[in-house]
Amino acid sequence: MHNDQNHDRGAVSKEVCAFLTDIIMTGYAGAEGARLLAEAFESSLLNRYPPGYVNRMKTAGSPASDADMAAGGPEWRKTDAAALKADAEVLVYAAGEGGIYTALWNLGELTGRGLEVNLKDIPILQETIEVCNHLDADPYRLRSGGCRLFAVSDAGRTLGSLRGRGIEAVHIGCLTSGSRRVIINGEAVRFLNRPGPDELYRFIQRGNDNGQFT
Repeated sequence: MHNDQNHDRGAVSKEVCAFLTDIIMTGYAGAEGARLLAEAFESSLLNRYPPGYVNRMKTAGSPASDADMAAGGPEWRKTDAAALKADAEVLVYAAGEGGIYTALWNLGELTGRGLEVNLKDIPILQETIEVCNHLDADPYRLRSGGCRLFAVSDAGRTLGSLRGRGIEAVHIGCLTSGSRRVIINGEAVRFLNRPGPDELYRFIQRGNDNGQFT
């Protein structure tokens, strides 16, 4: 696995970043990594869950095709980016290795901004939660290919544009003028840390119940 995201802040003008106020997300946090874990630890999961549900865990949140995964979300097309930018100022960031927390940190670095994100607004599948609870993995630090973050100047307009193209999208937080990057969960507020290794690496290091992690 490798992180192939482009973090070159020089590619983003300060003038554009100054207009960006909100963060929108498409896709599901940790779904890609959870599918890989469900495949690798199928026999362990079968000790707790029925076969039909384990099969759902292995496919939950799958993109329609490999091309969709590479592009960062179901039904995402190159023309969508141009259409969104015609509607309002938009910076698009594809999540991947390190999960949604890494993507959020990198979005902050790219824009030079702080951020506040509501944890409960981040889309996550129940199957992902079950896999991660069973294996004691953090879904928000788990590979999230198929997710995109949008730093936008007009949240309502961008949400409408995405949904009009059949792309499910939610508002998860905002960019701030300071440097604080925080995750809010009810009354609890925690600072977002610098990205660490993807959760998958812990399981690759210790192997799995099939003796091979693919």
